[in-house]
Amino acid sequence: MKLGKKGISFSQLSSVAMLFVLTGVTLGIGAYVLSSIQTTAGWATTSDEYIAVENATDAIATLADWLPLIGLVIAAGVVIGVLVMAFSGRRGV
Repeated sequence: MKLGKKGISFSQLSSVAMLFVLTGVTLGIGAYVLSSIQTTAGWATTSDEYIAVENATDAIATLADWLPLIGLVIAAGVVIGVLVMAFSGRRGV
């Protein structure tokens, strides 16, 4: 009986890392654009538009705060995967 592989292989880790980096870059650019819009649009600080852009900027900043934890979980998953494969005797990584 042949068991199917679950998860991702080590050859796919580079694409996962690139996705992680692109997510960080996209969040950074989005926060920069929103803050630029907020400061140069000339809206009153009590207007709906100003408040909406401020809320969106805060939401992006909150999401970006989670990136280090996500990176740590990914790294821990890789280490655990290596240890499990090493001690289970599986080859062909």
